[in-house]
Amino acid sequence: MKKVLFSLLLSFITLNSWGDTMTSTKTVTVGQTFELNPVSMAGISSGKGVLSGSATFPNTDGLAVAPSNHSVTIVAERTTGSMKNNGITGNYYTYKVTALKSGTYVITGSASSCISYSSEMESIYWTRYTITKTASGSFTCTLNVVDVTSISIPSNKSLTIGETYRFTPTIYQPGATTTLSWSSSDATVATINSNGELNAIGVGTTIITCTAHNGVSAQSIVTVNPILASSININTSSGEMVSGEQLQLATTVLPANTTNPAVTWSTSNPSVAIVDGNGLVTAVSPGQCNITATTTDGSNLMASCAVNVLSNVLYADNAVGVPSGTLVLPIQLRNASAITGFQFELQLPSGVCVAKNNEGNYVASMSDRSSNQDIMCSQLSNGNYQIIVFSGTSAQLSGNEGAVAYLTLNVDETVAEGSYLIGIKAIELTKTSGEAIHHKDMAAILSVTAATVGDTNGDSKVTVTDAVGIVNYILGRAPSVFITKAADVNGDGDITITDAVNVINIILNK
Repeated sequence: MKKVLFSLLLSFITLNSWGDTMTSTKTVTVGQTFELNPVSMAGISSGKGVLSGSATFPNTDGLAVAPSNHSVTIVAERTTGSMKNNGITGNYYTYKVTALKSGTYVITGSASSCISYSSEMESIYWTRYTITKTASGSFTCTLNVVDVTSISIPSNKSLTIGETYRFTPTIYQPGATTTLSWSSSDATVATINSNGELNAIGVGTTIITCTAHNGVSAQSIVTVNPILASSININTSSGEMVSGEQLQLATTVLPANTTNPAVTWSTSNPSVAIVDGNGLVTAVSPGQCNITATTTDGSNLMASCAVNVLSNVLYADNAVGVPSGTLVLPIQLRNASAITGFQFELQLPSGVCVAKNNEGNYVASMSDRSSNQDIMCSQLSNGNYQIIVFSGTSAQLSGNEGAVAYLTLNVDETVAEGSYLIGIKAIELTKTSGEAIHHKDMAAILSVTAATVGDTNGDSKVTVTDAVGIVNYILGRAPSVFITKAADVNGDGDITITDAVNVINIILNK
């Protein structure tokens, strides 16, 4: 009895029914490993638990199959105490499959599972379990194993520094999958990450290689170009200079991240002005030229500054005058060229004017440097004086330094003591060849001081010349420079022979 009681009383009924055969197609790539589960492939419900499952593989060296046996307890067996319950168990296989060769392989299999069961106590020690319902199914799987035979990426790619690009390779054969590795032959030109994202970082050429797991590869020649300049400007579009002066030019090249913002400098006329490699302009001689900056990165953009080198050879020395006085302003010329004439505007301070003679003509004369020049003076509507020195025969002014003309100026008695600006503007010189020389505006200082009694010619000393000047003034032959306040030695408001005698007395210290 004991022997019977301890016998296994478990029994199975015949499977209820077989389900339809599930068919499927799966594509994998050579080298790829996947798991095949007969239960899921047969499309059955696991219910209370899997009873069985297995697959049959074709006899081929194209697949490597590693089966794994699984034991499943559907109803747990009680293993402790004096009362023991038998259980329902099943076992099935899963398979780890590795594709080794291209081809088509048909895999078949089946599986079953317990959907429900019943139990019956046969004694205080034993329970009988009976399966009441199962689910079963079979499958056929057509396995297509393909391999990567080629990869396609652009054979050439051109970028500029700072640009990025992502490769999207096309993989052949259809359905093949693979892991890809990327490399750049010159990481100073471009780098690439594991996702095929390219980053252009330096000018040059690099070869990008894309490689599949089986060694099939493709290459792309990537050229990284510089960021070219789109515009160039010079800090000033024009400049006026005189010989020997210097002007520093600078450029702005856009965009700001231009790879090579360097420029070359050139001059259209080196006899007028020269420029060094840093944009420093040096004026050489009067004339006009263009200083040009040109980009060197291949964009060939240019910007220019118009330079006008002016002469500075005409000038007037600072002068001294007194209220109610007359002074002579020498016009000086320091010239190396053959000059035949010139013109300028004379701007005088308020209360100072060009003197006129008894005939009402402006008192202006040429120096002994004149060859055949005339001097003309007229007052303009703006109050300035137009001075013209002209030779009808284009005769050359002699010498190359010193006064060429004299202008007599009257200082009104209302002009206060102090310093005043005399302007010489709109100057143009003419060479004997007819060529015009433009000139820089000039200025001189007129210092108005108190008159010295007896110093009628304003030379800061009292001499017999001053006495003679008074006599000539009385006789209607006033010298070009004559200070009436200084000539009225006795201060009676009238200039007479008495004042001349008083000048002599001053000289004799009487």
